[in-house]
Amino acid sequence: MNFKEKVNSIVTTIKHSILGMPNYAVSIDIKFEKLFFEDHYYLYPNVTSSDFSTISNLTEDQINEYTHLKYGLDFNQLCDQYRVKRFMEKVNSSVSDNLTIGTLVKGSGFSSAQDLQTALKTYGI
Repeated sequence: MNFKEKVNSIVTTIKHSILGMPNYAVSIDIKFEKLFFEDHYYLYPNVTSSDFSTISNLTEDQINEYTHLKYGLDFNQLCDQYRVKRFMEKVNSSVSDNLTIGTLVKGSGFSSAQDLQTALKTYGI
């Protein structure tokens, strides 16, 4: 590690300590945000932190710790929360006028209407 990298590491550690943020390498943020949100990984039915670990090259422990600290949810809860959000966006969109509920459920990443119903109850919608 060269001098500049060492100083940046120390500054990052201090910032995270002061702000109460976890001391993650930026690459975890970048990997997670890209795969989960930009690539809409949560829309794949039945995904697990193990699956996500394989494609992200992060350990399951890193993923679970990251989601708990950053979002206050475990990986599956975060997936369901964003699936519910996606479902509600689709239902409220005029594009969905000609789609069946089953199509909307599947297109939102849920395996079944029952899974959607459970998530809707969990998130108070």
